[in-house]
Amino acid sequence: MNMKRIGAIILSAAVAASIFAGCSQTTETSGTAAAPVAETTAAATLPSETTAAETEYQNPESTADLYGDQIMNYLDHQYYFNGQPVPLWESNYYIMETFYTLSQYASTAGFPVTTIGCLDLAAEYPGDEFVTYGDYFIKQAEDTIESKCILCQRAADEGLVLSEDKYTKIDEDIEAWRTSVAQLDLTLDEYFQIVFGPSIDETAYKKVSEVESLADEYVQFYYQGYQVPQIRYVFFPATDADEQAVKDAASKAANEMKDACENDLEKLPGLAETAKNAGTDLDYGDLSITYEEFPINLEEWAWSEERAVGDLDIVIEPDLGYFIVGFLGTTADTSKGNAALFEEINADIEANTYDFHTDEPYLPAPAAPTATPAPEGETQPSAEVSFDPNSTNPATTTVTNQQHTMNSKDVLAVVLYTLAGVAVAAVVILLIAAAVKKNKNGAGASESIDDDDDEDESEDGVSSSDEDEEDEDDEEEEEDGE
Repeated sequence: MNMKRIGAIILSAAVAASIFAGCSQTTETSGTAAAPVAETTAAATLPSETTAAETEYQNPESTADLYGDQIMNYLDHQYYFNGQPVPLWESNYYIMETFYTLSQYASTAGFPVTTIGCLDLAAEYPGDEFVTYGDYFIKQAEDTIESKCILCQRAADEGLVLSEDKYTKIDEDIEAWRTSVAQLDLTLDEYFQIVFGPSIDETAYKKVSEVESLADEYVQFYYQGYQVPQIRYVFFPATDADEQAVKDAASKAANEMKDACENDLEKLPGLAETAKNAGTDLDYGDLSITYEEFPINLEEWAWSEERAVGDLDIVIEPDLGYFIVGFLGTTADTSKGNAALFEEINADIEANTYDFHTDEPYLPAPAAPTATPAPEGETQPSAEVSFDPNSTNPATTTVTNQQHTMNSKDVLAVVLYTLAGVAVAAVVILLIAAAVKKNKNGAGASESIDDDDDEDESEDGVSSSDEDEEDEDDEEEEEDGE
């Protein structure tokens, strides 16, 4: 199995879904550090009638309470990048982010977990590269920290800085968090320190958001080298194999609509929708024309050096039909841009291009009270990933039975792909709600919380998989029945 596909699982949740709501809980983010939805905060309120067991339950008061003691051995190690100390709030944040991400997908990746659902850092690693999963985990965390440092260094080299609008947006996001966290009877500092670790208070979280935003500034800048033409089109099918009457009708419809458009590309979608509703066989929309991936005549028209914004023509593809095409300009080919940037950053890390290190050794993680190792001799599950690097939603996964070991560079992809669509990490407040629900379903039970009925929808509102939605609905009905 391609290791980058496993990396994409982690990748799709790390920056966009730094959703530290406890290792055993899963949910989605909207992609920016915005306030949680009303349902989330409402769910965090204890009902007026509670059982004795629920009343006795104590909400987590520290990072160790929430994630277990093992993670505490990996915090507060001083790193250096090109001779400069990396702030502890920055390294700790990405260590916690990596820990949460690996824990969230532990079952998919076949990793051993503790009874509270977190990656068991004391468990023996099955390969030769590491001794324990703690060694494996910290390598992933270090690659994430270094890659962020590299992206920000590249941004500085290009003279990129955050605009006042970006700073304002960060401030607005933090104020939204303040309002939401207040409903949980926690200060913002208290919440961040429980969820992200003791060194992450409001000030540190703001600085992390600035790091994320600056890294994203560089990613967007990098995309400028991967621009492709974007067209608006209306397609009338009529191939060479069709009767002449069909081809004549398609040609006439295309020319009449082009004339009616009056060289105004904004009119084209409305004209196309009206014609389609009237029964005309057509398709329309906007397309990014990546090189050598589209029909030759369409591609040559879009890539012509003479092309100018607003151009409107009819292009004939003999094997397809008639295209009304309008030139919208250029847009980033994020897929190729991501792949190229990933390779560059990974090559820098492997070649030790930058001096990134810590002088403080890591002590082994203490044994978990009860660990659940991956069964020996059995095939570990892996996942095939349906992943859109521009989406803020987690990738859709289908579990298969295939042995694999995650490559140390997989987690690096987290930084690059998720930054394509998200600048600032988001945290969904399920800390108290998760604890309450877990208690209701039995002390110590690992429970998955879904507070978003549209979990599989992308930003444009289009469902990624009807089949996935049906499966999730079935699971929710089973939970309700319980």
